[in-house]
Amino acid sequence: MEIRHCWNVRMEGDTAHIDIFGVLDEIFGTSSKRFLDEIRQLDPNQKLEITLNSPGGSVATELSIYELIKAHKGEVTIKVAGLACSAATLITSAPNAKVIVSEGSLLMIHRVSGGSYGTSEDLTKDASTLEKLEDVAADIYVRKTGRSKEEILQKMYEETFFTAKEAVDFGLADVLDTVSKVKNSLEDGSLRVNGLTIAPEIVKGLPKAFVGVEAVKASMLNPKKEKLMDLEQLKAECPDLVEQISAMARAEGAQAER
Repeated sequence: MEIRHCWNVRMEGDTAHIDIFGVLDEIFGTSSKRFLDEIRQLDPNQKLEITLNSPGGSVATELSIYELIKAHKGEVTIKVAGLACSAATLITSAPNAKVIVSEGSLLMIHRVSGGSYGTSEDLTKDASTLEKLEDVAADIYVRKTGRSKEEILQKMYEETFFTAKEAVDFGLADVLDTVSKVKNSLEDGSLRVNGLTIAPEIVKGLPKAFVGVEAVKASMLNPKKEKLMDLEQLKAECPDLVEQISAMARAEGAQAER
């Protein structure tokens, strides 16, 4: 199977398959535009099956994928085979998707993060954007799980990891697959989840019971901040989200004036 970047789109009969293995982020060489273009070429009425093993990536990219899945008219199934962490959980939260999580997999939700530079005004604007993105993500999790927003925000602030069973119990996934078990291992000081070597920032917060993670070397625990996407890139990749954020800002401004 040829895998371009960290994904592969293929057809089997009347079912379209999308395999995602790795980080969906421009920084890691993933062309989000190319990925989205390939998804848009699929018949919107055919069955869609997504296999996911990803530690996350760009919030805007994953929100774009979320919107495309949500708009898909055919039956959608998402199979988590390893990790669905950080922004990748936005993909699994599409309201029209049945989410099957293999035993041994791990899901994680946390606060939206990013880096920034510039004047104090620039930093304030970027902080405001992060807050609004975080609010959008929380609302998506609320709709998926049926939990209160207060509980969701608490789990995000705590950077919460869910085993496969915990994810189903919490509502982030729908079905526990106890047949297709995920293999996790420590190899040469690196953590591999179903064949995927995961990023150090994911290793840092993993539950100690997950593959004896207490044995992971301290040298692996040096997370790097993601680069914050600028407004023009956000407009290009996720115009609906930009409009939603703008509407929220207008409403807040009108309320403040009153």
